[in-house]
Amino acid sequence: MSAFVTILGGGGEGGEAEPIAAALRGLGVEARAASAFAEIDPGSDLVLVLQAELQGAAFNAYALEHGLTWLPVAFSHTVGRLGPIIIPGETACYDCLELRGRANGLPPLAAKPSRFDPSWSMVASLAVMETVKWLSRSTNSFAPLSLGHQVEFDAFHLQGEVNPVYRLPTCPSCGLRHQARLAAQPWTEAGLVQLP
Repeated sequence: MSAFVTILGGGGEGGEAEPIAAALRGLGVEARAASAFAEIDPGSDLVLVLQAELQGAAFNAYALEHGLTWLPVAFSHTVGRLGPIIIPGETACYDCLELRGRANGLPPLAAKPSRFDPSWSMVASLAVMETVKWLSRSTNSFAPLSLGHQVEFDAFHLQGEVNPVYRLPTCPSCGLRHQARLAAQPWTEAGLVQLP
């Protein structure tokens, strides 16, 4: 598999990015960890953004500007959220996800200073699996579950949910109002009357 993945974030004492990169390399995927937006290779087939609960909104703006496809990975103690895979201009962006989540009463994941490592390992493994499914989508029949969906998994209780994520037409980052187009033209009755 000739693909390149960048894993952003998780540079704390846990060092979450490097184990994920190593797991991907073990599966034949070229992967490297990055700790800042500027370190991301623009040729990446996918960028995994760890700690999306902290840096998802900022990275969303960066990804939309640079056309980067990315997968947000958020984790809080035992619960992780993956996805959706965000393809600028085609799928819902991170702001769409956040705005719809708030409107539907989905509580945000709070960043915590500690984590339950066995739970994090399971969520990280899910992120690796979703990445491999995305990269091999043209050669296998298993589309990533996180394409168009957010996967929430409670690794402690072994429970999960898959929820669809749709583009928000009024999204301030990627919605119709954000696209350049002609302003509405007022009409007048005089313009509608045809003179003989």
